[in-house]
Amino acid sequence: MPDINRYAGQIALNDISIDGQKRLSGSTVTVVGLGGNGAIAAELFARMGIGRIRLIDNDNVRENNLHRQFLYGEDDLGKPKVISAAGRLKAINRSVDVEPANDYLTVKNSATLLKGSSLVYDGTDNFASRYAINSACVDLGIPFVMTSSLQYWGEIIPVLPGKTACLKCLNIPGVEEGSCSRIGIFPPAVALVAAIAVSTAVSILTGKLEAGYIKIADARNGTVETIITERNPACPVCGKLT
Repeated sequence: MPDINRYAGQIALNDISIDGQKRLSGSTVTVVGLGGNGAIAAELFARMGIGRIRLIDNDNVRENNLHRQFLYGEDDLGKPKVISAAGRLKAINRSVDVEPANDYLTVKNSATLLKGSSLVYDGTDNFASRYAINSACVDLGIPFVMTSSLQYWGEIIPVLPGKTACLKCLNIPGVEEGSCSRIGIFPPAVALVAAIAVSTAVSILTGKLEAGYIKIADARNGTVETIITERNPACPVCGKLT
C-alpha cells in the first residue's frame, strides 16, 4: 500500500488517484542512460513512488556533466553514475528499491537487462543502444519512452509494442555520442524533455495512454509540438505483432 500522506499531492489528481498510485508503487521502471534526461527522470520516478527503479549506465561522473545532470555534485566526480545515482535516490525515497547495473546495454545483453520491466525509459545518446532497446522491448512486450535532447530542443517518443509505431517504423535516429559537448546543450531543454517524458511514462503505467506520437520540445521558445504517428505494417521489428 503506498504512503497516502507522502503522495497526497499527486493522488489528488484525477489522472493518478489512489488506483494509479498503487500501479506506480507496483511498477518496475528501468532507466537506461543516466545523463541529462535519464538522471532527472530517475529522480522524478523516485519522488513519485515507483516501486522499483533499475539504473543502467557504465559511465563515470565527469565535470562537464554537472551543468545538466542534476543527480550529481562535485563529490561524485570520477564515481560510477549508477552508484552515485542509486545513493541519491535512496536518500530521496527509502521505500523505493533501486537496482544499479554498471553495464553498457547492447543487442546481446538488452533482453537480460530489460526483462521484467513495467516500462523502460531510454535516456541513451547513441544509435546502437536506442535500436537495441527498441528491438528488445518489442520482443518482450515492454512499453518504453525514447528521449533525446540537443542544444535547445528535444524529442519524446512513447512506444507501446503492437499498438504504436516503434522507432524502426519511424526510422528515428538517436543523438550521436559526444554531440552535447561539440554542439551544445541547454540545461532547461534537458529538464523540459525529462518532465514531458516522465509524464508520458506515468500515463502509460496508469493505463491512460494509447496513441503514438512524437513530441518536439523547444526550451528556448517554450513550445511543444505533437506529431501523431502510425505503425508501419511492413516494419521488420514490430510488423509481426498484431
